[in-house]
Amino acid sequence: MKLRIAAIALLLTSCAFGQESASPADTPSASRESRHPKRLWALAGAVGFAVAADVYDVRQTEKGLKAGVSVEGNTWLVPSARPTTGQLYRRDLFVIGLSASPSVATWIFRRRRPELFFAGLGAPATAGLKHIQDGKAWGKLLSQK
Repeated sequence: MKLRIAAIALLLTSCAFGQESASPADTPSASRESRHPKRLWALAGAVGFAVAADVYDVRQTEKGLKAGVSVEGNTWLVPSARPTTGQLYRRDLFVIGLSASPSVATWIFRRRRPELFFAGLGAPATAGLKHIQDGKAWGKLLSQK
């Protein structure tokens, strides 16, 4: 299981796109590069994976809270240990947005820092993997009831 999680994280954060040659250092465009549409697709894939995993986690959490098997362990930015579905989505989507912000900023401002862009993809992918783990934990609690 851990090997599959590591493989998914590596797949989402790896760079399979070619680098363009750098401009001469004395030109004003030395720190800029074109916006690669493939990078935008990679960003959309990482964020989409995190959001889909969050939907799974929130649904499992909602079932667990309704069944009364446990309470929410991560109460950061939610008012109680029994948050509503909307409160969970707001918190989690806020965290996913924050985690994707380095990649978004690098893509928008076209900085010649592909390592920052691709490193930023690791955060939403990791958040998605964590949501899958948490959803499976809720599923295990529900199956024991």
